[in-house]
Amino acid sequence: MEYVTDVNADIAKRSIKCFGTIIIRLPNVALGVCEQLKQMLVLRINYVTCAIMQVLKDVFRRHPALIENFIPFMNKAILEQLNESAGRSSFVWIVGQFGKYIHDGPYIMEKIIEEEVVTNSIELQKYLVVACTKLFFEKAPEMHKILVTLY
Repeated sequence: MEYVTDVNADIAKRSIKCFGTIIIRLPNVALGVCEQLKQMLVLRINYVTCAIMQVLKDVFRRHPALIENFIPFMNKAILEQLNESAGRSSFVWIVGQFGKYIHDGPYIMEKIIEEEVVTNSIELQKYLVVACTKLFFEKAPEMHKILVTLY
């Protein structure tokens, strides 16, 4: 935790990436490390939140059951802390992939689409299209209007 709160953002991002590597390689300690990541999310430091979202995307690909630990954090409040394109893209992927567990998934996507009208990030647009389409199959009534706006 000490390195994550360090003034140097690069050191913090590298230490968070190490947490992700530990979860992926040592699944028997994953829950304990997830608790550490949740404590880091509570800090509300922008670059820490972005790095954690990038790590969680990789972790959830390998261990999808761990999403249950982070559902309370997947909301609009976290979205406001994601100021980097890579962090937002990872968050969009998580919401799209696990939308059936995230109650506010469609509304989070709607807010992202409204905010991203001026952004030219191709990666984020790609993730938005895929995530919104996946979420449409889970929550069609809420996603119909959003998909029309996106296309």
